[in-house]
Amino acid sequence: YCPITTHYYLFTKTEKKAMKPIPFKVTEKEDASFHVQVNRQQHQYHYFHYHPEYQISLIIEGQGIATIGHIMDPFAPNDIYIIGSQVPHVFKNDEEHGAADAYHTHSHIISLFFREDAFGKGFFNLPEMYAVRQFMEDCSKGVKLHRPLAERIRPLILELVRLSGAVRIIQLLQVLHKTALSHEKRFLSPVPYSAETKKNRSSRLNRILHYISENFDRPISLEEAAK
Repeated sequence: YCPITTHYYLFTKTEKKAMKPIPFKVTEKEDASFHVQVNRQQHQYHYFHYHPEYQISLIIEGQGIATIGHIMDPFAPNDIYIIGSQVPHVFKNDEEHGAADAYHTHSHIISLFFREDAFGKGFFNLPEMYAVRQFMEDCSKGVKLHRPLAERIRPLILELVRLSGAVRIIQLLQVLHKTALSHEKRFLSPVPYSAETKKNRSSRLNRILHYISENFDRPISLEEAAK
């Protein structure tokens, strides 16, 4: 049950297994400091996964549920998500859950992947990058842009697909800078989350959130959660 969208889903054993985060290798190019990936297919990579790169994803076509960390959020065309390093996530299209128009629904997503040291070790620690740095630290909560900001950022991402050279880096920094300074965004989770979270669960809240994320496909009683 997804309390945010009031939708119920029946998951197969394969899908349940897919909700355990697995490491993912992002394609790298020797002549580029970060990767721009255009995915246009019937549905996206359907395993709950994580990687060291930060990810900025623009939904061009398709709709469904984005699971980011412990949070499930409905996505639709023109939505933009920013996912922190090592944060487990997956975008599942509606047709994967038996939507009536399964054969007519396609998924088209443009994603930017970059590492913290993509532009040199310590780059984001420069005084001029303070606001961006603070924002990047909060990306471990998962970020979704409000529609007005998404409409301003969308053309920058679309243009990045065809850019090369130094202007490519400048464009990505523009995306990060404008997003960091804007209040037109929503942090999906009140607490940070990453694949490393499972190694240290001293926080009672983290333990509860973890339990819910591992058992979200069945009813959980208050008594059971309290134990």
